Amino acid sequence: MKQFFVILLVFFGSNLSYSQVLTPDLALFDDFLSEVYVGVGAQEVQEGTRKYDYFKELFANRIKYMKATSEFALKHPSVPFSSIELNRTYTSDIVRDVSFDAYLFNPFKYHLNFYSKKIQVIQFEFSEYVMVIYPQIISSRNRP
Repeated sequence: MKQFFVILLVFFGSNLSYSQVLTPDLALFDDFLSEVYVGVGAQEVQEGTRKYDYFKELFANRIKYMKATSEFALKHPSVPFSSIELNRTYTSDIVRDVSFDAYLFNPFKYHLNFYSKKIQVIQFEFSEYVMVIYPQIISSRNRP
């Protein structure tokens, strides 16, 4: 019986630490792109284009959200979210977020360096979470 409780404790403990790493909701990907890329920009990110495929892979595999106090987040230098400019290249209607929801946050609204060769950590000043953008060269096996 004691072993059973130890197994349960290990199982639930590992699930709790895993649940602190969140990913964007892929079902919202097209909506997020169309919010930012309008007019001529919409043509650049049409389904089937290289840019669309790049952004979709980025969104699905290279963006993660985790607690700012996680061991991983603390090991990497962070940039304050307030220092990131809005991406108003194709629309001026973009508004800066003042709260954070990992499933509703649209990273395409901001001038983030999606092409960096280094791990980037963005600290949301109004949240206990950070956004981590992994470079393409890091295997998904080496990510939390």
